[in-house]
Amino acid sequence: MSTHTRRDRSRRLRRLAACAAFVLSASGLATALPAAVPGEAGGATAHAATTLKPRTDVDGDGQNDLLFRYASGGGTMWSTKYVRAQNYTYYGYPASQPKDVIGLGNVRGDGRPEVLQLTADGRLSLHTATASGTLAPTWTGTGWQIYDRVVAADDLNRDGRPDLIARTPAGDLYLYKSNGSSTGNPFSTRAKVGYGWSGYDQLVGAGDLDRDGVGDVLARDRSGYLWYYKGTGSSTAPFKSRVKVGSGWNSFTKIIAQGDQNHDGKADLMTLKSTGDVYYYLSNGNGSFQPRSTWGNGWWWMARAVNEGGNPVPGKHGITGVNSSGELHFHANRSDGLDPSYETSGTFPAGRKLVMATGIDGSNQAAVLAFGGGQLTNVKKNAPVTGDFSTTNLVSGPGDLTGDGRGDLVTRDTAGVLWLRAGNGTGTGFAAPVRVGSGWGTYKALVGSGDVNGDSRTDLIAQATDGNLYIYPGTGSATTPFKSRQLIGSGWNTYNTIAATGDQNGDGRADVIGRDGYGKVYVYLATGGSGTATFAARKAVQGDGPDGEVGGNHNWNVYPQIG
Repeated sequence: MSTHTRRDRSRRLRRLAACAAFVLSASGLATALPAAVPGEAGGATAHAATTLKPRTDVDGDGQNDLLFRYASGGGTMWSTKYVRAQNYTYYGYPASQPKDVIGLGNVRGDGRPEVLQLTADGRLSLHTATASGTLAPTWTGTGWQIYDRVVAADDLNRDGRPDLIARTPAGDLYLYKSNGSSTGNPFSTRAKVGYGWSGYDQLVGAGDLDRDGVGDVLARDRSGYLWYYKGTGSSTAPFKSRVKVGSGWNSFTKIIAQGDQNHDGKADLMTLKSTGDVYYYLSNGNGSFQPRSTWGNGWWWMARAVNEGGNPVPGKHGITGVNSSGELHFHANRSDGLDPSYETSGTFPAGRKLVMATGIDGSNQAAVLAFGGGQLTNVKKNAPVTGDFSTTNLVSGPGDLTGDGRGDLVTRDTAGVLWLRAGNGTGTGFAAPVRVGSGWGTYKALVGSGDVNGDSRTDLIAQATDGNLYIYPGTGSATTPFKSRQLIGSGWNTYNTIAATGDQNGDGRADVIGRDGYGKVYVYLATGGSGTATFAARKAVQGDGPDGEVGGNHNWNVYPQIG
């Protein structure tokens, strides 16, 4: 590991620990939450106060812990409660970052908390969680890439065990009941329990909100309305009709299930804004919540929290730059912009074109490829990518285009024909190219890193030579991977480079940046949904620049190449 990498990582970990300490000094959780009361107004039925079983109690003190990771943390998770911040490493897949980690509760019946790790290529594995990390998986299933959300729903059928729900990109909802098995697959065969759920960009297994012993679900639509699905206790129809319980919730990039925080027997919520401000919402007992309380700020490092409601987005999670010395520098995404500090991750071959390819090695990260002279090389593996690239003049790795959970490549030849090369998950192996179409020579750049338009499919962004910007929505089909193009912007010739950062602000959509001739970088946050691609007005990337200056938007031209 280089000196730069050690120094930058140490500085980032110190910042995270400082953030956790500031939480208590600013608005400590222990003093912010009121004492429990036996019954509440507002339509909730009064019950004797009970204590919910925590789903993410990794240290055994009977309290839910907040588990999260940051973009450049690899497979490392963090656990923080009050002023404590500890390095919390999951051991299931230590060499790669899981796509999602789901706090399930205890499904085996031994009283110990368990988590599910979901990889980008659809492996779901069950692990017992401890304060020092997770134990080896007791079960692993495959094929889960067909869902865009897998959610821990708590106990939905009153058998005392936690259940799962999973949603397809088309909006079909399936229930996976726990089966009580102490070994092997802990879930029964799936059962379809709903449809039309695709309109939600946040789907939260909130837990028992009303103290009736059954898990409830919250869903946020793209207009910012929060909907309450009360659990019924039935396996065949687990939810009642939705009830609107709030508006304006689109101001949050994350809605996180955090269990019972004030010991009144009702599950509560945590929310995060892109500014890094964190709030708590205590449950009223009828699906609605009390006015929010501020918990802390400075949490723009949080890339993914366990049991958050947004879609987990595979991708680059930041920008990689090649400086004039050939060093590779990685700047992670923060919810308020790119991380100004960087990690050095090796060197890049001179005279080659940088290509960042999402998920081609089966992980939730991007691989560094070098293209030139008719050759394509995986830099980290120091190995050639299979295939003939002798007539290729452009390579892009936007992610999984075929729906199998493994990242793919698109390449363009000198005649302007676009080809799809399906990946096999090894980082170097690809199927024979499939012709996508002709006339692609009019584009100066093709970029992508996940879902831009909110339909849970990988999309491709094309910058034309006349400055127009187009999106080719993904279909998930290997034979016809894209729908017809849609114009989404003009005037993009002001930028000498555009790149896809993946999800920049934590809202589950893939975003785009542009660098102008002055070396300034601007981010365009994706705001569309349900297949419509739109962007918010551009925002300058702020913070310390890669040239070492402090404050402002600095000269990112120190990197001849970014991707």
